[in-house]
Amino acid sequence: MTNTLSMCYNYSMKKKQSKEYWHAVYMQRKKREMARDPEGYRRRGREYARKWWASHLEEAKSMRQKYYCARREKQLLQRQEIKKEVLTFYGNGTYACVQCGESHPACLTLDHINSDGAAQRKELKLRGVSFYQWLQRKGFPVGYQTLCMNCQFKKREELKEHNAVTLQSQEQSLAGR
Repeated sequence: MTNTLSMCYNYSMKKKQSKEYWHAVYMQRKKREMARDPEGYRRRGREYARKWWASHLEEAKSMRQKYYCARREKQLLQRQEIKKEVLTFYGNGTYACVQCGESHPACLTLDHINSDGAAQRKELKLRGVSFYQWLQRKGFPVGYQTLCMNCQFKKREELKEHNAVTLQSQEQSLAGR
């Protein structure tokens, strides 16, 4: 019985080695062919691909759709992970608003503490996940915080009121001169 198992094992190993050998031979041939005529090699490859896609139209459509759906889901998950990492960092280690504690992902945003976000967006030309990736690459620079949309709007309104009061006092001081 052991003899039969060892024979099967030896046969499968030889078969595997044979496969690896012939694959290596095939790849060497391909490299030589490509070295001789690289443009012709590319042209023949493009022609073959064009013919294949034309003759397998339905299969090609389903392949594209399957790839697109799989890639889309993967990208969505990656974006969510990046956003979560950045907002957690700027939320002082928690995935929540630093002012009120709101933790619903759809409500959370990144706030520029100095209210200079418009100037920075204009300069960097980055929005959304691209901006979060930029923050990661820069090592999470200071000047940001995680806020929910309600706190963002409250901050904006308070800033408008503060600016209005400041503007009025400046006008009064100019009129008094």
